[in-house]
Amino acid sequence: MLRMAIDDILKKNNLEADTFTGDVATCLTNDCDVIFISKELSDQIIDRATMPVVTIDDFLNPKEIEEKTLAFMKQYSEKH
Repeated sequence: MLRMAIDDILKKNNLEADTFTGDVATCLTNDCDVIFISKELSDQIIDRATMPVVTIDDFLNPKEIEEKTLAFMKQYSEKH
């Protein structure tokens, strides 16, 4: 559900990114630039993550997902 929302936001804003869905155990072992994760699960990884972690408080809030996705993409594009 979150991945589809992020993919839709990227498409709507003419942005490109490779996205995938994983679980808590595998998200830290994948080569990625960011992890978008629920508030409930972020506590389990935030101290061990070597990449930014974007915590989504409410998966059913499209405005929150869009704001946080676009904020990360802007920050990422400024650094790369």
